[in-house]
Amino acid sequence: MSPLTMLRKHRSVGDSDSTMRLRTTHVAIVVVALLASFLVVAQVRTEQQTRRLLGIPSPQLAELAYRMQREGHRRAELEAEIVLLRQRLAAIEAAGKNQRGLRAVSEEVRAYRLLAGFTPVVGPGIVIELRDNERRLQPGENPNEVLLHYTDLARVVGDLWAAGAEAIAINDERLAGTSGIECVGTTILVNRHRLAPPLRIAAIGDPERLPNGASGPGTGLSMLKAFGFPVRITRVRDLELPPYRGVMASAVAR
Repeated sequence: MSPLTMLRKHRSVGDSDSTMRLRTTHVAIVVVALLASFLVVAQVRTEQQTRRLLGIPSPQLAELAYRMQREGHRRAELEAEIVLLRQRLAAIEAAGKNQRGLRAVSEEVRAYRLLAGFTPVVGPGIVIELRDNERRLQPGENPNEVLLHYTDLARVVGDLWAAGAEAIAINDERLAGTSGIECVGTTILVNRHRLAPPLRIAAIGDPERLPNGASGPGTGLSMLKAFGFPVRITRVRDLELPPYRGVMASAVAR
């Protein structure tokens, strides 16, 4: 084989390898471009769905999530501090029982703690179970129309207090004077804890009077029933409610 023939063959093989590498590069670029386009479309669709369902843009949702996480950490620290303070108070009360001058004070403190919700309580009462409306939405209907909202919960609790309830807890979150029933989007917050249906409202009081006062005409429960929300009321002889685990207003202010 002549040197010229060998040179031509070498150039042909080299040109083929370069063409293959060029094609591979082009394919990789096309794949990356398609993947990037898919991610952009997915992000746009997510943003549109978020705005349509909640009316809140995604950046604000991220900010709310960050704030809730930060408040959750702060709340955990405060709850741990409350546990320590309660242990110290219990030790002081135990020491005061053996002293005449402090016995009356100890009893008074115990009564105030019970009223404030700082101690567990047992007694007769009722349990109310609430769920979201189970009916199927029609095209164009607002999803909020079949969801329980914090306003529904607050109205039921108000009716229970008015009916003579002595203590109330929602999903084991004891209500106290500083308790708040709020919402973030479609999430219900009680004592800054996120709750989701089914919701269990336990109230200690007269088991004969509470059901009538809570579900009579014009009450929150009667309105929920009228709009098809599942409502169940059960009388309980020995109902036990946990203590309030939140923080007092003065602690939050600090």
